[in-house]
Amino acid sequence: MEENINDNIFKVAKNTTEFNPTLPKVIFDPILYKEVQTFGFTSKDVENPRICYFGDKDKVLIYYIDRDEWEITHLTFAETYEFNYYSSAVTIPNGSIIITGGGVSSAVCQIQLCPSYAGNHKAPKIIQKEPMSQPRKEHASVYLQNGVYVLGGYNGSTNSFLKSCERFDLETGQWSAISDMMIPKCAFGATTMANSYIFTVGGYDGTIRLNIIERYDLKTDKWSILDVQTKEPLSNSACFAYSDNLLMILGGGHNVGFSLEMYQLNIETSEWKQFPSMADGKDLRNKVAVFNGDVYAIGGNNCTSERFSLRKDEWSSFQNYQDLTGDNLDSWTCALYYDKNKEKEEEDEDEEEKVEEERTTAMYGLGFKFTMPSLNPYQLYNYDQIYQNDDDIGDGGLSDSSLSDEGTNHFGN
Repeated sequence: MEENINDNIFKVAKNTTEFNPTLPKVIFDPILYKEVQTFGFTSKDVENPRICYFGDKDKVLIYYIDRDEWEITHLTFAETYEFNYYSSAVTIPNGSIIITGGGVSSAVCQIQLCPSYAGNHKAPKIIQKEPMSQPRKEHASVYLQNGVYVLGGYNGSTNSFLKSCERFDLETGQWSAISDMMIPKCAFGATTMANSYIFTVGGYDGTIRLNIIERYDLKTDKWSILDVQTKEPLSNSACFAYSDNLLMILGGGHNVGFSLEMYQLNIETSEWKQFPSMADGKDLRNKVAVFNGDVYAIGGNNCTSERFSLRKDEWSSFQNYQDLTGDNLDSWTCALYYDKNKEKEEEDEDEEEKVEEERTTAMYGLGFKFTMPSLNPYQLYNYDQIYQNDDDIGDGGLSDSSLSDEGTNHFGN
């Protein structure tokens, strides 16, 4: 019935002199879409974005995106804590960073650096969280729906490659197990997609590099291996989702050295598309940051810094950090850190207070209070201003080192 009505409307409209069968094409900027989908706000709502590298005790290597400047700093904390080699870092919606594991550690901490707006004098601090269920290094971590997911890796205490995964609830501060990956592995790339899935790419299983792509479905708590495979076995690559069905894969190690290539996989059609290559091959596991339409690939083989524009489809070099340290950052991890702009921060604080008032409710006039679970960050904001944008995306050998309890060995390259 509905189809007949629509057909009749179309026939009547077609006979009018003003009928135009071509509807305007609305193209949502996938970069903005990804930002809002993940964090509930866009890059316009943040200030002082910087990429922070951790991995050498108390050192933090920082690249300030807006200023195109590098800095290395030493953080001192009241608690005894050191950044471990081969840990994993992930950005959470308030702009701070969660760091997990590394070495033979199961430790978890939240890093809060000093906001940059005038008049603020907050000192950087570290907040130690409940540890993971076991030590992990060369694992991956991603943020998804108010939780940090840690995946696989290597346990230096038991000398075992891991397929186990667990989720850290940012609301409760507690860990819980999720389903195991299909294959135990470390040194793989990982990302989220469509706010519903986690993908892992390649890796090292203790014997060979892998060419498999696994997908985790948040709704079913199940992992599956895709029918499509990477072009060649890869370890220590990076990946990120550009849209709800496009997976970008870059860098890593293959059987003849480091990869300098970047590919796009359409998850729905299993079709590959090759993008321009980097100038140098790189080990990019836990060493790629994406911000405001640019992909930052730094270190991982030498001290070079490259940036890919998703809007222009081209790589360019920018200032390197070699004057600060000669480390190629192979064993470091990085994540984007930012401050919410002061106006946005105050708006969010007001919203949080409002939500808290609504969640904390007096019952039956007895003054008894209960607390409902928090909403996810992206549910707290309504961004109708996602705008139209015509700038759519344009068309080392294996290590023979023996396993070590000190967790300093590197797998896959």
